[in-house]
Amino acid sequence: MKEVATWHFPEDIPLNAKNVEYDYYQNSFFGGETIYLVFTTDINYINDELKKYKYNEIIEPKEYNGNYDYTYRTIGYEMGNFKIYTIYRDGNCSFGFAVNEQTNQFMYFYSNPD
Repeated sequence: MKEVATWHFPEDIPLNAKNVEYDYYQNSFFGGETIYLVFTTDINYINDELKKYKYNEIIEPKEYNGNYDYTYRTIGYEMGNFKIYTIYRDGNCSFGFAVNEQTNQFMYFYSNPD
């Protein structure tokens, strides 16, 4: 799954991206891993990225009830502020995007906790 998991990540970070954060976490005991890249960008970039894919599920921020499924809690952000676009999901493994529409934060994520 690793070779598939990050193919939706960009090859280059957009020039206008601000507040760029990247994190990679691997649980060596169980073999799980979580990867995310998040930055603030303009709405055109966000819309262009979202148009490229079909989604298994879209989770609205208003649907957040404090305990997102384990798959999404491992990202390390307050996900109640994000709309989640899941490209692929199988059990706890998922990858896709998350968008904070209030701040234009855009997140690429891959989560396979274990």
